[in-house]
Amino acid sequence: MSITVSNASADDASSLAEVRALLQAVDLPFDGVAAHFSHFLLAREDGKLLGSVGLEIYDDVALLRSLAVAPTQQKTGLGKLLTEKILQ
Repeated sequence: MSITVSNASADDASSLAEVRALLQAVDLPFDGVAAHFSHFLLAREDGKLLGSVGLEIYDDVALLRSLAVAPTQQKTGLGKLLTEKILQ
């Protein structure tokens, strides 16, 4: 088993719902996620969402947001991996 990180698709309602559930599980807000979902990365293993991170882009600056890792995967380096990938 290996974790894959891929770009979210703005029209993927199923993934958006999964991110909503993940953010709720780790007590982070969901407000505004849909508007910026095309700038999100999703980490999955065997199809299961394990983490997310996104950017809110405004002209020439961006806000890193919604960095979330499933409780079972915390302290594994997944958050660091997602942060590094979104900043590339």
